[in-house]
Amino acid sequence: MSKKKQPPPLPQGMTPQKRERKIKEKPPSENTSAKPPIKDGEGKLSPGVPDSIKAAAAEAIMAHSAMDAFLEFFIWDVTGLGYDDGRLLTQVDASKKIKIAKALAKRYGVRSPIFGPTKKTLWSVMIDLAEARNAMAHGVWGMHELTIPVVSSFRWMEDGHEGRIIAESFEIPRLKAITAQCEKVKECLEKMSFAAQSLRKKLVERFLQEISNKPAHPRRDPQ
Repeated sequence: MSKKKQPPPLPQGMTPQKRERKIKEKPPSENTSAKPPIKDGEGKLSPGVPDSIKAAAAEAIMAHSAMDAFLEFFIWDVTGLGYDDGRLLTQVDASKKIKIAKALAKRYGVRSPIFGPTKKTLWSVMIDLAEARNAMAHGVWGMHELTIPVVSSFRWMEDGHEGRIIAESFEIPRLKAITAQCEKVKECLEKMSFAAQSLRKKLVERFLQEISNKPAHPRRDPQ
C-alpha cells in the first residue's frame, strides 16, 4: 500500500490555510416569465403552491362534489321525483339546494344529525363546506411568506382597504378536515335518502289503502 504523498513544507513563519470548497452553482430556471408577486398591502403573498397542497385541495373539491350529488339524491327521494324532473328542482346553487333539502326533511319528518360538541346542524355544516369549496375553486392560490398556503380574492376586500387582498389559509390539516367532513355528510345524506325512500313507500301504501276502502259511487242510469 503506497503512502499518501505529503505536501512540501511551508516557508518559516507561514501557517497552512484551509481550502475553500467550491460549490457548483445550479443553472438558472428556464422559466423566466413568472408573474410578479400578488400584492396584499405588505407584499407577503407570492403565487403558486406546492404539489402536495394542489393534491389535497383537489381531493377536498372532489369530496364536496360527491357530497353535493348525494344532496340532490336526497331531494329526489323525498319528493319521489325521477332524474329528469328532479334536475329541474335541483339546478340551483348549493345554498338554495340546502334550503330545499332542509325544508323537505322538516316537512316529512326525516331526521338529520347534529355534529360535534358545538352541536352544529347538518345544514349549517354543509353551508360552511360550500363556502370553503367556493373559495378553493374560485379564489387565487398562493403562499404567505412562502410558508402558508392561502386563497385570496378581490371580492373579499374590506371598505377602506381597496389596496389590500384578503387571504384565507388552507393548510394540509384543514384540507384533510374538509375532505373528511364532506365524506361524513355524504354518508348521512345516504342514510337520510334510505329513510326518505321508506317513508315514500309507506305514504304510497297508505294512499292506496285509503282509495281501496272508499265506497264506490253508485252508477246512475241515464234518464
